[in-house]
Amino acid sequence: MDLREAVTAKIADSGEAVASRVVDFLAEATIAKRVNQVVSAYTEIDNLTRDFRRAKPDLVAFDGAGLQISANYSKQALDARNKIAARMEKVTKALDLALEKNDFSGLNNLGGNKPDAETE
Repeated sequence: MDLREAVTAKIADSGEAVASRVVDFLAEATIAKRVNQVVSAYTEIDNLTRDFRRAKPDLVAFDGAGLQISANYSKQALDARNKIAARMEKVTKALDLALEKNDFSGLNNLGGNKPDAETE
């Protein structure tokens, strides 16, 4: 048996090996996608937390001595702060669902991630 015949025979008998490698490849692709989704969610939560802490009252009143007597949010500032809090809650719930129940539909629906057939 020459080299060409040996290669042809090996390829002809490679059905199980090909199937196994395809399964491994597709599983790794899905795992890598999910890892990226989890890392992105943690990053977004970190950024939202930072933005939430930076949101300060924009209507500040002082007395005659220059001491602050009250601080309140304007409607626009309060709406912006509430929007940050709502997004933070949504991302946190989606991340918890993914990590606790292996359900990535919430992370897929957050935006920027296209859902795949396996996770819907």
